[in-house]
Amino acid sequence: MSRDACAPGRRPVLSVVTPAYNEAENLPILWPRLDAVLSTLDTDWEWIIVDDHSADATFTVTARLAEQESRIRGIRLAANAGSHAAIGCGLDCARGGAAVVLAADLQDPPELLPTLLQEWRRGTQVVWAVRTRREADAMHTVILARAYHWLMRHAAGLRDLPSEGSDCFLLDRLVLDALAKRREPPVSVPAAIASMRCRYAIVPYVREARRLGVSGWNTGKKVHFALASLVAYARWRPLAAWRPRPRLRPSIEGVVGERPSD
Repeated sequence: MSRDACAPGRRPVLSVVTPAYNEAENLPILWPRLDAVLSTLDTDWEWIIVDDHSADATFTVTARLAEQESRIRGIRLAANAGSHAAIGCGLDCARGGAAVVLAADLQDPPELLPTLLQEWRRGTQVVWAVRTRREADAMHTVILARAYHWLMRHAAGLRDLPSEGSDCFLLDRLVLDALAKRREPPVSVPAAIASMRCRYAIVPYVREARRLGVSGWNTGKKVHFALASLVAYARWRPLAAWRPRPRLRPSIEGVVGERPSD
């Protein structure tokens, strides 16, 4: 990974990391809502958008937003590496005392940020935003998700992983640094976090329907991800024997926004 995107610079209190794949339509809708929330926090922040080598104008839109607001940075991966690789890249480059992972499609409302920060300021190292209801999710998607998280909690022993899963979460700087020190990027970022046995809290919320476009996270990719995660974290020997070769951190094709001095 190029270090130009992650060079040391100012240390904001909060980093917001958004993985984006073909989200050119949603980013301009997300930004006003996110900006409205951030402006109420009285906290220095940065927003890092990681374009997972989109086929649409996601990176162009990101560059346009970065021109309008100096605290927005954009990173484009050199190849499509998957959302968890994009999240990992963004967290590696986050400079805040805490970082929040927030989806680009508005399924995870930016209005969660104040509550997540409040829990963090109480000394919590990981704050999971956990879905109490999934709007517009098909039944097979819900069943697959619940089965996956049950297996990760019981077969892989990751009891700190929320039973309903969490795509939106806050991490303290200590957790960010521990993730960055790992020799290879995690198959599943939440699973890697749960394996650290941190002090955590849960914030419930209703996951909204996707605003625009079609998610690239199809059933085939979900099944592949579930199997890869189980193999990566399984304690059962027959599964552990199938662990893949070490993964490489994704290469960066382009960077927009603030470029800190070395």
